[in-house]
Amino acid sequence: MCIADEAERLFKEAFWMEPQKASTVARAATYTRRMQRMAAITLDLDRPYRASTGGTTTLRALLTGKKALLLDFWATWCRPCMEGLPALKALQQKLAPLQIAVAGINTEKDAVKAERVRKAEAIGFPWLLDDAERALDDLLLVDSIPRAVVISPEGKILFNGGPDSDALDALLAKLGDGAAGKETPRELR
Repeated sequence: MCIADEAERLFKEAFWMEPQKASTVARAATYTRRMQRMAAITLDLDRPYRASTGGTTTLRALLTGKKALLLDFWATWCRPCMEGLPALKALQQKLAPLQIAVAGINTEKDAVKAERVRKAEAIGFPWLLDDAERALDDLLLVDSIPRAVVISPEGKILFNGGPDSDALDALLAKLGDGAAGKETPRELR
């Protein structure tokens, strides 16, 4: 039996056993489907992305010599995104020595707004815009922000979810090989 079939069987069984928890089972099923889709994606690491400062870069360039790249999807109108910028900056400083890169992706695709925020917040890591017709946020099913996506050097999706997720913390700790000391990734923020 394949993993997808087994997952479906378990979700049906969970609903059958405790129908009052249908919304919880539905969220788990949706998450599982999303992760299955993400596992099938290999990103084009050579596709150019526009930087808010001008010029372009690629995911490959950002991943060179790194264990992973954390992309933070955000927008200026998103209050949690804007309130989370100081924590994102602190996280980037803690992840840099662990060879995990961080970049922001503005979902508004507005270089002027993105650059204004980058300067005001003194963001020192790449601040990108995706102008492509098949935007990265569409490909990665970014349907809410802030959203964190962690990419391997091979272009595989290692994580796609909320930036305050325990699963993200666990992945960052694993990628960092415990080099962050006794602090958990959430405590680093």
